[in-house]
Amino acid sequence: EGRVIPSTLARQLAYYVVLYSPVQMAADLPENYEKAPRALDFIRQVPVDWERSIVLGGEIGEFAVFARQERGAENWYVGGITDDHARSFDVDFSFLPHGKRYSVTLWQDGETGGIDGDRFAMDVRTFTVTSEDKRIIAMKAGGGFAMSVQPVE
Repeated sequence: EGRVIPSTLARQLAYYVVLYSPVQMAADLPENYEKAPRALDFIRQVPVDWERSIVLGGEIGEFAVFARQERGAENWYVGGITDDHARSFDVDFSFLPHGKRYSVTLWQDGETGGIDGDRFAMDVRTFTVTSEDKRIIAMKAGGGFAMSVQPVE
């Protein structure tokens, strides 16, 4: 058996946003994606190029949180990663245009997640925000989160 990567599934999704690369790749066996269809939902929709990028917070070597706007669209994606320490981050949605509502789908480490727990434990939930809102998002040790933020018609 190979070496275990000290990362959670939610953190791996966050990398699509946190690490800029116009060439994205999902490198794994198809049967592994079949085991995690909720994660594949995010991978299918996340764009490869961005109109705007905003650093929402971070400390070198500890954590990073980015918001990126899809090129040519009103959709945003937010990704957050942390080191081997669990932490929470208060996502401030003031980067969104005022006067609009957005539907957020959040992929985050599950209750039993983290690098010392079930690295594949992940919760997916949906809620609505405006530019006035803030949400505290928990990240397990070695974990993270990814968000899809899309305008509500």
